[in-house]
Amino acid sequence: MFTLGDFLTADGTNSIFPFIFDRYFESMKILGLGIVAACLISFLITYLALILFRKRIKAIKYVLELAKSIPDLMFMLLLQMAVFLIYQKTGIKLAQVVSVREKAILLPVISISFPISKEVNQAKR
Repeated sequence: MFTLGDFLTADGTNSIFPFIFDRYFESMKILGLGIVAACLISFLITYLALILFRKRIKAIKYVLELAKSIPDLMFMLLLQMAVFLIYQKTGIKLAQVVSVREKAILLPVISISFPISKEVNQAKR
């Protein structure tokens, strides 16, 4: 029978699982935040469309259909490029993209929540 002590790194002293579990829980935190953000974004879009823009529902549906046609990976790439370009032109850092010391949270959460909110808004129709 295997125990956690049986799975050691190459030097034979450290267990490999604390590293894996740390990365796993960090990924699950970002995924959970993305799902919560997607639900909030889709609720906000629906609420604003129904309360404030009742006359422009067709235009809002058209914009949502247009947003649905953007591939998810292209959105993620364009989002990161926009952050880089804004930082390059103005010196204002909108979000942490990647770093060794600090963890990037905002862009991954936005990148995960955008495709989910597109699907949630599609399901509400």
